[in-house]
Amino acid sequence: MDLSYICDGCGRPNHVADAERRSAHTCSSCARVRALVADAFQSGRLSRCAACGHRELYRRKDFPQRLGIALVGLGCVLFALAQSQYWYKTAFACLIGSVLIDLVLYNIVGDVVICYRCAAQHRRLPQTERYEPFNLSAHERHRQERARLETLAAGAARSSSSDRSS
Repeated sequence: MDLSYICDGCGRPNHVADAERRSAHTCSSCARVRALVADAFQSGRLSRCAACGHRELYRRKDFPQRLGIALVGLGCVLFALAQSQYWYKTAFACLIGSVLIDLVLYNIVGDVVICYRCAAQHRRLPQTERYEPFNLSAHERHRQERARLETLAAGAARSSSSDRSS
């Protein structure tokens, strides 16, 4: 299993090959050591995030979403241009072609399993279809929790600095 995560120290992406065999990883940019969860990969299945230990994971296609949107947009633009010139066969060929390209990419590209909490990406996993697809309510719950924790941390930092000044 390969693991990609964002370093807490410098905010840069890191990649760990064979993460199930490692206990820690050192950031290539800031040299901060991050402990990896030892029991994340059990009996051939990822049971929790290898970076933070959280149990809520989801799967999606390991394909750049912006590139996918760009391909769909290109198909729509080509369709509109051909349609405006009354080239109906060409216009529908553009639509059908973009659908076929999408279908081929969908079947070729593998899945990636992502942690809701820390957004770490786990690749080269067996049987990724066992994991649930993205759930917006779970994502929003984690986003709200992260925002509350950041607000609490900022408030605690302000109160400790005001205590020192008085």
